Amino acid sequence: EESAFALARIGDVDSVDTFVRMLRRRGEDDAEAKVGAYALGYLGDVRGIEELLDAWETGWNKAAILADAIRNIGSAALTMLIARVERNPALLARKALTGILTAVPRDDLEDALCGRLDELRGDAAFLEVAKALTPMAAVQESVMTAYAKKCAEIRPAILDKNAAADDRALAKRLGNYL
Repeated sequence: EESAFALARIGDVDSVDTFVRMLRRRGEDDAEAKVGAYALGYLGDVRGIEELLDAWETGWNKAAILADAIRNIGSAALTMLIARVERNPALLARKALTGILTAVPRDDLEDALCGRLDELRGDAAFLEVAKALTPMAAVQESVMTAYAKKCAEIRPAILDKNAAADDRALAKRLGNYL
């Protein structure tokens, strides 16, 4: 454990594969998996975030470790988490997601979510994705305010009471933040 943390502290990126293997064996050795997960998070290498997200998505109940890793890795990890949630919206129902998102710096979460909306500008999937990601923004009130503003900027029709049903549905999700 001390060796793993020492390698992570000195930024030994060659050890990422070892830490990933430790985490993958979580079913066999939970203590070793925790060490691998903490080391991956501390190291802050994007290659480790996929395995951390896999572990969380498959039910490994160590959300605090994942939250630390996402905070250490930063926006790249948030982008990957958002993509996971888009692919598997059932993850929104997990209480652990709220813990992860509240642990992330406000600016990072806002940039990641609003950046995703910008990527979808003009895309037919905008309304669907914007509605799906709203609960992630709602975890932090100031992020939700910025998120609602970005949605209205990209899709002004949501402000129109006579808009199409899909636009009104997004407006309803955004509630008082518009």
